[in-house]
Amino acid sequence: MALFFTSDAFYIHSVAVGGVRYLTREEVFAFADIANQHIFWVSPEEIEENVKRSSSVADVDVRLSWPPQMVTISVFEREPVVIWIEGGAPIWLDANGRVMAQREDRDDLLQIVVEPNSTGEGLALEGEVDPGIVFGALQLQELLPEVSQLRYDPVKGLGYVDGGGWVAWFGTGTGMDEKFSIYRTIAQNLVNQGIQPAEINVAIPDYPHVDTQQR
Repeated sequence: MALFFTSDAFYIHSVAVGGVRYLTREEVFAFADIANQHIFWVSPEEIEENVKRSSSVADVDVRLSWPPQMVTISVFEREPVVIWIEGGAPIWLDANGRVMAQREDRDDLLQIVVEPNSTGEGLALEGEVDPGIVFGALQLQELLPEVSQLRYDPVKGLGYVDGGGWVAWFGTGTGMDEKFSIYRTIAQNLVNQGIQPAEINVAIPDYPHVDTQQR
């Protein structure tokens, strides 16, 4: 027993880490907060809770064993689906709107740029964004595969700059296919009439709005 508690072999100086893509082994070890602790006093549940403090982590599995590899941490990371750019600072969001640190350049991810001077600045400060924004953006991405960047306004919702030079706004949440169909019909009618809009807003599909005043 004396050897068990006095031998350095039973004190944790490193861990085995699996499942990481964006996080590093050193980051996981730091979040675990078990450096130099005796294996006898380590709790798998506490390690799991500590590692989940990382916004990049969805779930954790911890296994304890004997030396030399006493702690194995398997991490299940959140997967980014869009890049949220607010105040010029890019971050990642997962499908549920959970904020993640941007850890590498991902040209394949759709960008959502928050309109400057909007009343909703600081939307991501609480660690998450309304999932309806993300869900709506992914629907628009399917409808507009050539568009790599969307705008977001707290009042008008999601939008993009049409090739005709105006901005189209679609709100958030579900039903983007219906809104997009209504938008295309309105846009084509305006073009046929020789009218150049500044904005076409179909956020409320039953009450679409066209603004012809350039700003």
